[in-house]
Amino acid sequence: MPLSARRWRQFAESRYAHEREALEFLRDGLPDREPIYLYSNFEFIADDGSVNEIDALVVTQAGVFLVELKSRGGIVTGNRHLWDWDKDGHTITVDSPLTLTNSKARKLAGLLGKQKVFRGERAVKGGVKLDHWGGEKIDQFHGCLGLCFEGFAGAAGA
Repeated sequence: MPLSARRWRQFAESRYAHEREALEFLRDGLPDREPIYLYSNFEFIADDGSVNEIDALVVTQAGVFLVELKSRGGIVTGNRHLWDWDKDGHTITVDSPLTLTNSKARKLAGLLGKQKVFRGERAVKGGVKLDHWGGEKIDQFHGCLGLCFEGFAGAAGA
């Protein structure tokens, strides 16, 4: 059973179709039970004054997971620092989104850690979820992407 509306707080609807589809994928894959919650499309202001945009935040008994949604299509390779996206013979190199995601996760963990309900909890973990785009499967290279949805499903007990 997909995550019920009371367990998914969508602060704004994404203007991007791939993000809406990825959020529906998360909603459909997460069990509809305590303590599972999905929060999407929100911003927070960190202690350093930076404004941080969040695509999805998944709360499970295994921890809190900040998820960055990406959809570019083609094949992705690289490492923790740089990703190469190859599509139709064109390769572009970009900074790994996992670096920024982990930074946001640390900032959010710092804020949440100040709240009584979160004291003693594990840190927020960052991850990137890659989607299909244009009908092509994105190759998820191992050891470089952080968490993927399958890790959340296992953590959630699905």
